Amino acid sequence: MTGRVLDLHGLTWAEARQEFIDLYNRSARGDSVDAIHGYGASGQGGKLRTALRTFLHNHKTSFTAGEDLDRNPGHTLVYVDKPLPTADDRLHSEILSYCDSPKTKVEIAGRFRRHGDPAVDAALKSLLAQRLLTLAPGSRKRYVRG
Repeated sequence: MTGRVLDLHGLTWAEARQEFIDLYNRSARGDSVDAIHGYGASGQGGKLRTALRTFLHNHKTSFTAGEDLDRNPGHTLVYVDKPLPTADDRLHSEILSYCDSPKTKVEIAGRFRRHGDPAVDAALKSLLAQRLLTLAPGSRKRYVRG
């Protein structure tokens, strides 16, 4: 098993999650990623540690907590066994859920503005091409889950 090390110190959870997913998804199955997140100054465990382990648990990804491995709670050893969803995957999934009832492009862009208009436009185009979204009948252009 080959291991890669990723230092997440100083990152927000959103930044850390993206860095982690990018490295994890570039790694070969059977590799590991040692995510160095620190323990946290509170003595209760840091936000990054808690968020990362919750994320891994929610995605059913195998890992060993540092405290179980070498008594160091400041890192988590993650075993690469399947791809994790990228930001684009999450955006597509969220848009599909949001469009259970018909929504205009303005409503969708407003709801997902944190992703930026180009990313939302690309997601809508992709979802239409895959026929996961369709245009609802009517005078206004409204998107609905296909």
